[in-house]
Amino acid sequence: GVDPNRNYSYQWGIVNNVYNSANPPDDTYYGPSAFSEKESQAIRDFLGSLTNLKSVITHHTFSELYLKPWSYTNSNAPGYQTLASVQQRNINRIQSVNGHTYTNSIWYNSVGECTDYIWNQHRAAAFTPELRPSNLVTGGLDGFAPAASEILPTCEENFAANRAIIHDAARTGLW
Repeated sequence: GVDPNRNYSYQWGIVNNVYNSANPPDDTYYGPSAFSEKESQAIRDFLGSLTNLKSVITHHTFSELYLKPWSYTNSNAPGYQTLASVQQRNINRIQSVNGHTYTNSIWYNSVGECTDYIWNQHRAAAFTPELRPSNLVTGGLDGFAPAASEILPTCEENFAANRAIIHDAARTGLW
């Protein structure tokens, strides 16, 4: 199938590493065209219908990361200082709940990614918390379906960060 988080139109279809694939059997296959999937179409259409979009949080599993645009390149997105400041603040908020530390970068680039599309298309702050567990060693393939014991602490940690984003959205001039 298609990886829905490679199916958005911004920088779609650039094969720049093994994490973006034109090959349908691969886990990172980005699809036959941008927005070829009903899921990415629905999100695009919903966001496009909003008149005052400020921020979007797209939770994923897993790796304990807190990501911001850009994902397709190592270059900084416009508004980098604000995005990085909010990112670090939210990493600190997550850590303040249970002492669990998320990091702010990933080891690869991905194209056609949701937060890149949102930032480019709508200039709404978009973040991707990659939830617990931290890696394949601790989570195995079950990292994509965390253990029941991980669910409540993960929700508590991310609630603190999500609430801060909601308060940010009420501020004028932040974005």
